[in-house]
Amino acid sequence: MEMKVTIPRKEIKEAVAGFGKIVSGKTTLPVLGCVRFDNDKGVSAQVTDLDQYLRYRFAEARAVGDGAFVVPLAALKDLAKGSDGENVEIEAGDNGGISVTNHVGSHAVKRPLQGLDPEEWPQSPAKTPTKPAEGFLATYRRLVPFSSTDTTRHVLNSVYVEVAETGENPVTMVATDGRRLALWNTMCLPLAMSTIVPTTKFLQWTGLGQEARIGLRTEQEKKETRVLGLAVAVGPWTYDVRTIDGSFPNFRQVIPAEPGEHAITFADSDVELLRKVLPTFPGDETVTLLGSGNTLTLYGRGPDDAQATKLELESTRYKGKRAFIGLNRHFLLDALAAGFREFAFTDEMCPLLSRDDNGGTHVLMPIRVLDPEETGEAAPAAPAEAAPAEKEPVRPETAAPPEGNQESPAKKPRTRKENTVTKENEQKNDTPTLGRILVACNTARSKVREAAQALTELSLAIKAVEREHKVQDREVESARAALAKLQAISL
Repeated sequence: MEMKVTIPRKEIKEAVAGFGKIVSGKTTLPVLGCVRFDNDKGVSAQVTDLDQYLRYRFAEARAVGDGAFVVPLAALKDLAKGSDGENVEIEAGDNGGISVTNHVGSHAVKRPLQGLDPEEWPQSPAKTPTKPAEGFLATYRRLVPFSSTDTTRHVLNSVYVEVAETGENPVTMVATDGRRLALWNTMCLPLAMSTIVPTTKFLQWTGLGQEARIGLRTEQEKKETRVLGLAVAVGPWTYDVRTIDGSFPNFRQVIPAEPGEHAITFADSDVELLRKVLPTFPGDETVTLLGSGNTLTLYGRGPDDAQATKLELESTRYKGKRAFIGLNRHFLLDALAAGFREFAFTDEMCPLLSRDDNGGTHVLMPIRVLDPEETGEAAPAAPAEAAPAEKEPVRPETAAPPEGNQESPAKKPRTRKENTVTKENEQKNDTPTLGRILVACNTARSKVREAAQALTELSLAIKAVEREHKVQDREVESARAALAKLQAISL
């Protein structure tokens, strides 16, 4: 039976904007670059990348006939161009052909479209019940900048949703990349189990809105319940994403029990100034904050600068004895953008701790630097990615003695660059064996997921080949029947 849908262009535009967050331009299977349309108590369209499943239900579309058809997303993007008040008609026939009528002004342009067999579409997960989750999307988006972008640390490419058994606000949402951490714990979400939600473009999309309903897709494995995915419903959208199977690090052990005696309170005017100044401030990624009296001064120095450049933050207030601390400038900007304004630290080697009035906590690890007002600051701190040059070791028996009044290497003061590199080496050497094992497990888990996805794609390809063989067999049988009829004709 033929199926024909008429869709307002404005709804096609909205659907295409969301589908573009899921569909990749480098899909290995043609069907993963397509959109499937269905008429099931209303017209809906869906896309998938096998980890994410997204459905959009049209509010004003009209349909004639039942069934489904599959069209490339690229063709749908072309149909989204034009006036919002115009309609687009897509019609699928019994023979699998698809035609599109694009209404432009008073003209109707009709053309054929190459589609795919709906039977090739991957099976979608069962519908998951959802409940209102106030604040979930807003908090998720605030936490994403603090999650890791290192693909080898799969568990940290996420926002962890921890569900406690008791408490007025039993849910804590947290993200970390190993060098900083942020969390909020003032929500009460309709979740019975903790889960690790991957960072996805769709959930970060501001066009999605704020008010969401969420629920967990689970399965019973032996005597335990296992979380498979998170379902999110917002307006016309229904989204299901595969959650990360793993153990999130114990984030509470890195949060200082008490704030330090050195306190910084950033003024909103200075935050706006830093947002404009820090990206081009002299030096590498590291900047030094020095508090003295009631004022806070920012220091930065490029490799060729004779002296450091400083910027006094006039409206920001500092409390405590004179102290300084080195920070990654981009990490500082992320913390300020998330709304954190009050920070405290014990000394230049202790974490910077911040808390807001809405249950938010932020921890930022410092970078070792020298006092910016002392002459020992002969060089800027080395970038975090810089590795010390390896030198061939000198045997003790062949080492040359110092000449004249040459200063002993043991007494030579270290530059800021040497101190930074030394700290990085100490951190690498002090990395717990368990942490390295966890990283290796996460890498292996990522490879297993990639293998599982490849097997799914292979299964879909095999099914497509089987369908082609069946069609060919039917054509051969039809040809044989026609030939038998011709042979039976007597002249």
